[in-house]
Formats: sequence, structure tokens, C-alpha cells
Amino acid sequence: MRAAWLLVVGLGAIGGLGLPAAAQHQDPLSQRHFVYPEPGTRSSDVIGWGTLRVEDFRAEHPPVSVWDHGERLAAVSCVFLGTDGTFPLTVRREQPAAGAARYRVRVPGVRIISRFDRGCSWWNPETPVDRVAYTLEHEQIHFALTELAARRLQTVLAERHELLEATATTASRAQQRIQMQLDIAQRKISEALREEHARFDAETSARYDPIAQDRWRTLSEARLVGRSKLP
Repeated sequence: MRAAWLLVVGLGAIGGLGLPAAAQHQDPLSQRHFVYPEPGTRSSDVIGWGTLRVEDFRAEHPPVSVWDHGERLAAVSCVFLGTDGTFPLTVRREQPAAGAARYRVRVPGVRIISRFDRGCSWWNPETPVDRVAYTLEHEQIHFALTELAARRLQTVLAERHELLEATATTASRAQQRIQMQLDIAQRKISEALREEHARFDAETSARYDPIAQDRWRTLSEARLVGRSKLP
């Protein structure tokens, strides 16, 4: 079973990359995020949810998909949803009075996590000094949104135990069905996550807006400690 599903690359751009012409003059530093699912882009240098530092952006260059725009990017953050990689299986063989045996498989205790890939994440050394704090906070909020999505998916799995079990003619087929059920649940959460990233960027990327970004930071922190309901 797969241990990771979605990698999101959060970009901080210098020079209005991707902005409408009318918005480009408002601020030279904008943020963007992209779905970047190729497994080969991930490294083994990953960390769990926590506070980011500039030193956590360890890639020597931005991902290939944005290579041509590297000189215009302030930062590239690679965060993804997945599991902790452990899948304790319980398999029970069921033999009906007539017909072939069937196998019931359960995967209890699946733990959903968010991760920041330091080997994929890149910080442009040319990022203006007066935008470092804003850019780092922006990437931290993207990470927070991903962590919140991981918690939402964990809640879904806790409430819907049927997603973590299946019956088939072989144990392998039953595991495949569970993987498919997990993928479907993950896709719903990921779609909502992408929309939330987009809303965040729409308010804080097309222009330099510390007030709007602070509002997102306050809300995400409140949601993380349970003071605000997870949507």
C-alpha cells in the first residue's frame, strides 16, 4: 500500500510570475502552489509538522516543472499528505459452506500525516531581505493547511471504519480494494485542500498584504489547537 498521496509545491514568486497584468505592479513577491505528484520528486529528507526555517529549504534548485522561472521565485515549498508508512494488517480466511474461500482484510491504526520535503523545497538566496519573513510565514501557512487536511482525513477514517476493511477472493485483492477506498477518501480531502490553498493565495499572493496573511495565520493556528472548527 502506498505511503504518500499528494505533493503540493508552494511557490513564492519575484516579479509577478503568473499574476494578471493589473496586479503585477502591486507587489513583486507572489506565492503559488502546484500539484506535483511525481514520486521521483520526493526525497528521504522529510520532516513532520512543525515550524519551518529558511534552513529547511535545502534543494539546490527549484523543481524541474518551474526550472525556467527559478530566477523569479522566492521560495518553493514541497509538502504532502500521506501515512506514517506502517500498515498492520489483519487477515481472516472465511470458508463458506459452499463455494470458494474469501479473505477479510482490515488495516487498523492507519495514521495520516503531513510532511515537508526539505530535499525538494528551495529558497532563492536573492529573495529580498524585507520579504523573507512574509515569504516564510506564507509557506508556513501552506504547511499548516496541509496539516489540517491530514487531520481531517484522519477523522474521516476514524468515523468510517468500513474504508479500512474489505473482503475478496484473495488477501491481495482485498488490500487493493482498501487502497482504492483510501484513495477515494484522500481525493475528496485533497480537492478541498487545493481550493483552500487557492483561496489563501488569492488573498495574499496577488499583492503584498500582511493583514490578510495575518488573518489566515490566526485562523489556521486556532484550527490547529481546536479553537475553531475544522471545515
